Amino acid sequence: MVSGVTFAFDAHGHYRASINNTTMVEGNYTVNGDQMQLSDTGGPWACTKAGEQTGSYRWKSAGNELSLSKIADSCEDRVQTLTQHAWKKQR
Repeated sequence: MVSGVTFAFDAHGHYRASINNTTMVEGNYTVNGDQMQLSDTGGPWACTKAGEQTGSYRWKSAGNELSLSKIADSCEDRVQTLTQHAWKKQR
């Protein structure tokens, strides 16, 4: 697990993961019910190989925490980063 990673999701379907305000990966997301699809578009951590750009996850929110579980994703680095722990909401 990489510590110090923050994820930001905007209202226009764009996300960004960063460390100390340095973008590590960014892309587009869609949400349908309790499922989220993430598609990397750039950054040093981006999964850009054919078949790895997009991953699907089930999300669950409880209090100030967001948990993600893999539905389908061939990018193991993204799977490990997103699913190893719950993400805490920051203000």
